[in-house]
Amino acid sequence: MWRRRLQIAIAVFVVVFAAVVVLSLRRGRVEQAPAPAGRQDPNSVVEAQGGATYERSEKGKTKFAIKFGRQLTYQNGRTRLLDGVSLTLPDRQGRTVDIRSNEATLLQPPDRDLARAEFAGSVVMTTSDGVRVSAAHASYDDKKTLVTIPGRVTFSKGRTKGSGVGATYDTAANVLHVRKQVEIDVAPGDEGGEALHATAGEAILARDDHRVRLEQQPRIDAGTRTIEADTTTIHLSEDDQRIERAELRGHSRITGKAADAPSMHARDIDLVYAPDGRTLHTAALVEDASVDLPAEGGSGRRVAGRTIDITMGADGSTVTALTAKGAVQVDLPAAADAPARRIRSQTLVASGQENGGLDNATFTGGVTFNESRPATKKAAAVERTARSESLVVRTAPGFGDVQQATFRGSVHFTNGETAADAPVAVYDVAADRIDLQPAQKGERGMGPHVTDGRVVVDARTIRLGLGSDTLNAETSVRSLLQPASEKTAKGSAARDDVKVPAMLKKDRPVNVTSRALTYDSGAGRAVYTGGARLWQDETTITADTIEIDDRTGNLTGDGHVTTVTLLVDTDDKSGEKKNVRTVATADHLLYEDEIRRATYTTKAHANGPQGDITADRIELYLTASGDELERAEADGSVVAREDTRRVYGTHMTYIGATEKYTMVGAPVKAYDDEAPNCKLTVGATLTFYRSVDRIDAVGNELYPTQTTPIACGTERKS
Repeated sequence: MWRRRLQIAIAVFVVVFAAVVVLSLRRGRVEQAPAPAGRQDPNSVVEAQGGATYERSEKGKTKFAIKFGRQLTYQNGRTRLLDGVSLTLPDRQGRTVDIRSNEATLLQPPDRDLARAEFAGSVVMTTSDGVRVSAAHASYDDKKTLVTIPGRVTFSKGRTKGSGVGATYDTAANVLHVRKQVEIDVAPGDEGGEALHATAGEAILARDDHRVRLEQQPRIDAGTRTIEADTTTIHLSEDDQRIERAELRGHSRITGKAADAPSMHARDIDLVYAPDGRTLHTAALVEDASVDLPAEGGSGRRVAGRTIDITMGADGSTVTALTAKGAVQVDLPAAADAPARRIRSQTLVASGQENGGLDNATFTGGVTFNESRPATKKAAAVERTARSESLVVRTAPGFGDVQQATFRGSVHFTNGETAADAPVAVYDVAADRIDLQPAQKGERGMGPHVTDGRVVVDARTIRLGLGSDTLNAETSVRSLLQPASEKTAKGSAARDDVKVPAMLKKDRPVNVTSRALTYDSGAGRAVYTGGARLWQDETTITADTIEIDDRTGNLTGDGHVTTVTLLVDTDDKSGEKKNVRTVATADHLLYEDEIRRATYTTKAHANGPQGDITADRIELYLTASGDELERAEADGSVVAREDTRRVYGTHMTYIGATEKYTMVGAPVKAYDDEAPNCKLTVGATLTFYRSVDRIDAVGNELYPTQTTPIACGTERKS
């Protein structure tokens, strides 16, 4: 019986072996050592040991090749390959893929089409272009040309190493897809540079496209910056050794970790690297974009907009150019004594130096510039706003402290109670002043114009001191002094401590024109020079220079002074009060409001209710109402002319209530031209009345009283 069984077993083995040989000759070639005696798996149909290689060709090209040390074939065609299994998939887009493992399981013998293979034990997949993938288990689907790794996987190529859980590799498309818990490390190159560490929930390495796609909250730590987004796609050079560009999509942000590295935020960010593959060259930020620029002391300077494009210097950290569009906002934090600043516009174009970074910026479209600082023990609060069509800002290097800001087109500026308008305004930050200028290149807007709730000034150019509350205007100056009881056009109340000279009405505006104006709002002092002219209704003051002090109500005129005022006078016959035009001239005028005295000196002349008076010095004292003459005093070469009377002396006093003149001299001479009784009266003191044709003379030892008839028209002498 045992001989018969042995004969049957040998016959079966011969038949199977013959079949294998025949199929091998028809479909491929097998090199296999004879199987040793003894069965290791009782369920196997065929067991072969000693190592073998199987190659499958199609149309003259090798389709795949399998090497193994042992083979176990089962009744259903399943085949186990053991001891150093190697599957080689050549000619894949000019690339060879090799999979090695301790063992492999095929759905059918290798002499048939390679449908599916399961690999286990130290699985290593390598490609001819240097990719190495390691895992404990893997499977290969020939129809899908897909290697699937269910568990922990590591991969590497050159300086790049990574790991994850679960992966697939498309051998035809050359795409490695790591499904979970991805970590990637890139070592510095031979030329140095930064190491890179990346994590993600998922990674796709498209080898032919030289592209790495990281998904599910990827994070890349690259030396001076951290990169995060919903999805990050990295495009590599042809040799996969350098990063050429990166695309961040969804909740994208780049955080600068070094002191000189900017941080960026946007929905999407595109990065372009320099040829070295390490240095960031440009960044394009799209939707809700912002860039935080580094600054000394750690206080960042933020630029925000719908889109932002930036260019880096050679160091990859210094921003040398920046363009922002759509709802642009720049925030410059407070530093030292400088207030915080915020600039809004539709567009921003900034540029700078290779080493220093941004140092100038141009804003266009609905520009708003704001400065604010709370009050401190050393400094007052600051709240300033400027609006214009465009703005050019010059800063310290690195978009540092603002040094100068030039506003163009329909400029409107506010500083507390002060408001200013001009076609062009230049803000000198160090000098803390703003220069209002006329249109230079067709800019729109009203000419330079300033109001502080009390004074309104228009001129060709105006220099406004902000912290000092001073104003200097040049050429075609026109000023309007607002009544203290009114409100300005901006809605802020006029100062309640303003005093208007009593010779002017308090409820009416006062106009002043001149070639130049210096105004100190804090001191309440305005000086108009060069053909100055002040008027209110029928009251007019002209002089080379007019100075107004609205703290005291005093007024000063210098050079070619002329005043025209209306003073109330009582008619001699009817007793009716009427306004009488009073004109006074001199080289100098000083009006002192506290005592309501107007003093004219040097070639002084006044003609009004007091009569016509010429003297070296004339003082007119007004009543409390400011519209009536209380008295007049004249000194030095006094001449009083009243109807047909001429009186010469050295000092004169006129009392308005009694219309009484008192003149003293050495001596006093009074000429009466009342024909036919013309006469000359001489004395030490003469008293006469405007409405009474009578002179009372008082003499002394030197100048006795005497009255002498004279021919009418006799020459008058002092």
